[in-house]
Amino acid sequence: MIDEDFSTRLTNLLSISTSYSVNDITSFSQLRVRLKIPRIHLDILLRIIEITTDILKSEHNVMKIQSPILIVGDLHGHLLDLLRIISKHGLPPKTRYLFLGDIVDRGEFSLETLTLVFTLKILFPENVFIIRGNHEFPEMFETNGFSNEIYNTYGENKTLIEKLSNCFGYIPVAAIIDNKYLCIHGGIGQETESIEQIERLPRPIINFTNDLLNELVWSDPAPGIPLFMPSARGVGYLFGQKAAQSFLQKNNIELIIRGHQVTFEGIERTIDEVLTVFSASNYCGKNGNKSGIAIIEEGKLSTLVEQPLNYILRSQVHFYDTDLHSFETSGSINQNDLRGPSLPKLLGLSSRSLRGKNPIPLAHSTSQPNQRSNLSHHPTKKPVSLRKHSLMI
Repeated sequence: MIDEDFSTRLTNLLSISTSYSVNDITSFSQLRVRLKIPRIHLDILLRIIEITTDILKSEHNVMKIQSPILIVGDLHGHLLDLLRIISKHGLPPKTRYLFLGDIVDRGEFSLETLTLVFTLKILFPENVFIIRGNHEFPEMFETNGFSNEIYNTYGENKTLIEKLSNCFGYIPVAAIIDNKYLCIHGGIGQETESIEQIERLPRPIINFTNDLLNELVWSDPAPGIPLFMPSARGVGYLFGQKAAQSFLQKNNIELIIRGHQVTFEGIERTIDEVLTVFSASNYCGKNGNKSGIAIIEEGKLSTLVEQPLNYILRSQVHFYDTDLHSFETSGSINQNDLRGPSLPKLLGLSSRSLRGKNPIPLAHSTSQPNQRSNLSHHPTKKPVSLRKHSLMI
């Protein structure tokens, strides 16, 4: 599946990308030191996506995982939070990881965050697991920042968008840890009855064309309601304690662990049967929320919360080119100088504001939704329309 030469290149990339201490990461967030990030050649990125797709195809919709495992909630392109987690807890196989989805969108470094997660998945396929979030769908990432990053980095590249959409379509939608913790991105809804039902979901599903999958990636727990209510998001449901209890008892599960919602403390027990984990701290520079993770060891659950990092922009880091064949840096920058010199606080534009300065046409215009139809594997069912809703995470 992966030749030795490419594996070596990815190992070098991983070593470069994760060589920072927690103090380094704090310095990057405070702009006391400038973060330097390797720019991945398009051919390498496409190969990473292809290999990841093949691995995901071989996995079940509902992955059966044994502890120990560290659970990472929504990252939304918050690269520094992911680097801090890895710096503190180590790389696989020392530490095994489960990502709850929403790796991309909203934050400034979706490309780099996704590339790092996919690289981990390729190098450690039995120790790194990914669950699909609602932002791993083209309807979402084409309008919430990730596509902008792609266009500003690689130009209008429909092949890249289509390969990413196809890859996302194969991401498993759930995991069960130690036969008692169900991990999904969002929640349950009126169509969600059994684990077996989730296992039977067809893949790939590219767009929001499957009601059950929509519930799993969009729904939210809500105290004070007994069963289900339509969600204000316009997709999925709010589900109450009785609904959660009924589902858990029917499926012999003790707890639902999910992401999908910002929590100020990084961890929240909205109702007794549901734990929300959100790992992107200071979400998009607006919330000041902490970063949370969950850890399961020998069947026992614990949580850990980190203080928020300052939010940095793409314009405040240095991207440098890498050699296609070795990941050696080109020019005067070398691996021993990745942290860069000290510098005053930089001011710049976010990735979403770059379009106004250097516009690049969208691969799929929002005014022509039929352009996406060639990506859907359910052409007879109209995808859910999301454009009118503003409460999305």
